[in-house]
Amino acid sequence: MPATRASAVLLCLTVMAGLLATGCSGDKDETGPSPSPSTGPSGTPPPVFTLEQVETALLTRGDYGKNWAVPAPERRRTSLVKKQIETCTYGKLDPPGTPQFAAQQYSEKSGRLDGGNRSELIMVYPTAEEASGAFARTQEKLKDCRPKKRVPPSPIPSSTRFLASFDATWTPTEEPIGEWRRSGGLQKGVYSTYIKHNIAYTFFDYALRGNVLVSSIYWQATEPRTKVDPIKKRAEELLTKQLERIG
Repeated sequence: MPATRASAVLLCLTVMAGLLATGCSGDKDETGPSPSPSTGPSGTPPPVFTLEQVETALLTRGDYGKNWAVPAPERRRTSLVKKQIETCTYGKLDPPGTPQFAAQQYSEKSGRLDGGNRSELIMVYPTAEEASGAFARTQEKLKDCRPKKRVPPSPIPSSTRFLASFDATWTPTEEPIGEWRRSGGLQKGVYSTYIKHNIAYTFFDYALRGNVLVSSIYWQATEPRTKVDPIKKRAEELLTKQLERIG
């Protein structure tokens, strides 16, 4: 290639590289830096809640319905008792840091095995940064939730019994609720056909705002012919009401 032509090509490539670099830096300047965990999209500081505020905002039996009540201690979800963040297929995560806790569980007294159940573990952190870090750890844990998985029997703590094995499918969700960031998903568990209510729908939700992280679980066993939509609607209504009440 003649020297003059090579020089022209080199000059052209150099100019293109400069334009691309300028374009990238220009886009970066226009969008600005990403909001830190301590600030919202508009740059305003996130709210800071106290444990007392959260406890006052907890849902009551009236919010659930007249057929709902606090279950007996032996029926409380293990993750709630141990103050752990529970994820799909019996996954557990000890909350990082030093949060304060508010917790509750309600179950539907339908007289049958297919009543609704809901537990929530609410973590109040000293700072929004710490709560954001716990939310990120939870999101990382959710990566273990596979679209399909065969779950083996799991021993029940302090008992000789086991939780039955089942086939699990996982559908993730990231839809925010108001000012709350949200991650989670729906787990559908299919148990032995010898069990009448052999389908278990479990909604795992994790919501973050300011210095508060909410871990909510709604579950219900059903017959195969039961549609999931009414169950999903009820789980969503209760979660939304709780988040709105906190603020």
